[in-house]
Amino acid sequence: LEQHPDGKYADQAKNELDGFKLKQVQPEEAQMVKGLFKRFFQSVNSRNEDGMLATVAETLSSFLGKSGAGKPDVVQFLQKIYKSDITNMNWHILDDYSIDKTDVGNGEYEYTVKFTAEQNIDRTDASQPKYNKYVISAVVSTEGKISQFNMTKAE
Repeated sequence: LEQHPDGKYADQAKNELDGFKLKQVQPEEAQMVKGLFKRFFQSVNSRNEDGMLATVAETLSSFLGKSGAGKPDVVQFLQKIYKSDITNMNWHILDDYSIDKTDVGNGEYEYTVKFTAEQNIDRTDASQPKYNKYVISAVVSTEGKISQFNMTKAE
């Protein structure tokens, strides 16, 4: 296109190039996805149920292995991870995001996301683990909400 902008196949090449660009995750889309998970984990750190719920869809196709999970399941997760011996918990997202973009029609996209997060825990019981690492697999809906969220403990 640079060498032959008015060439015989220029229009076809422009259309192909535009289609390719639409399939690539743009910087502003990656920023939106990263910001969503940052808000999710900041809310977990501060035990902010409302903040966490603001980041998730009404119904998640899968949440920690449960199909068709609702917002009460997300709240239950928050309540469950804060055991009585935990005095503080901090999740840190490692910046190793893998984000794929899927066209779902009408110019709308959803994003399949994979990244790693570390969980650091202060406990009254020093014999319990203080550190865990997880691989997060998730989907962000066309509305910009987490619609699928699963974690696997990393070795």
